[in-house]
Amino acid sequence: MENGIEEILKEHEALCSRVFHLQNTGNPQTKDIELIIPKVKELFGMLEAVNTKQITAQQYNGLLNVMSEWNAIFSYFNIKMVPCRLRPFLWNSPKVAVKRIPRQCIEGIVVSTKMQKTVVIEVERTKKHPKYGKTVQYTKKYKIHDPLEECSVGDRVLAHETRHFSKTKYFRFYRKLY
Repeated sequence: MENGIEEILKEHEALCSRVFHLQNTGNPQTKDIELIIPKVKELFGMLEAVNTKQITAQQYNGLLNVMSEWNAIFSYFNIKMVPCRLRPFLWNSPKVAVKRIPRQCIEGIVVSTKMQKTVVIEVERTKKHPKYGKTVQYTKKYKIHDPLEECSVGDRVLAHETRHFSKTKYFRFYRKLY
């Protein structure tokens, strides 16, 4: 991976030196810069192909500088070109980039409020029968943590998944739906 980044940085330095050489020789024309465009397109392709999960923050900042310099050069010479898009930086720790698991949200009707800080809701799901194709309704009851005891029987509520509060309670009350 580091060889790819070093290659990108070397290519960038070579192309920048050509552009600055053109600029120092006098008034560079857009056609002179357009001769470099195929090489820059290759550079952008290499930049977009970098897996940002496997690089350090310092390497990512270097690649961002390369990208911004070329976008600035093109805007200076009024060259219309699709700007380079670098993937977002996903580096969390030196070992592994951890991806957060999305939380499940459920919507149901409150059936019972007899426990302290806990309500029971009933969630209805419709599903097509695999063999016969008929739409069938399934209902399941979930226990939900309601610390302020806002819910009453018959309310339609939204809850989201959290850590386990007990063996069977792993949803937290989010809000009432009217």
